[in-house]
Amino acid sequence: TSWLHFFHPFKSLLGQMCIILVFRSIPDKFLVMADYHKFISWIVIAEAGVNVICCLLLLPYFSFIAVTLIALGIKAVSTFALILPLLLRYMKMKYYVLVWKIALLQLAAAIPMCLTLIGLKKVISPGDALFLYLLAASSAGAAVYLLFSYILTIQKDEKRLVRNKIMALGSEIRQKLCRH
Repeated sequence: TSWLHFFHPFKSLLGQMCIILVFRSIPDKFLVMADYHKFISWIVIAEAGVNVICCLLLLPYFSFIAVTLIALGIKAVSTFALILPLLLRYMKMKYYVLVWKIALLQLAAAIPMCLTLIGLKKVISPGDALFLYLLAASSAGAAVYLLFSYILTIQKDEKRLVRNKIMALGSEIRQKLCRH
């Protein structure tokens, strides 16, 4: 188990959350709405069963880290071997289109946000004023991510809808300010 010391259980859990959020959460909900709820339920039950069995069998012999890595593998295999192929067949979509639109464009939008947060950490020391840092980081990170998501991921007709909503909200605010 010498290679296991490079992994931390939280990194494995973070990997699971990434897989769940990016590749599993929305496809699960979509397939449930498309009347595949029994299939999704059986997959979740099978994942839980395999996880329990792996924990019982492997935890006495391996570390908690090994068990979390196995749980990550179970989630990845069920997602990429069962959920996504069914979704792609149902939507008549190619795999590379799904990866490009869901994963890579969102990742590209997140990179400037991460750079902004790293820059803020250099400017504002979290130890000195933690609340100020959290306020600045969350506000700046959200603004940068929204801007780059708007630029990279939203289609033209959706951009038009967003602009119209923002303009309507702006004129509504101006009207309320002019009345007072």
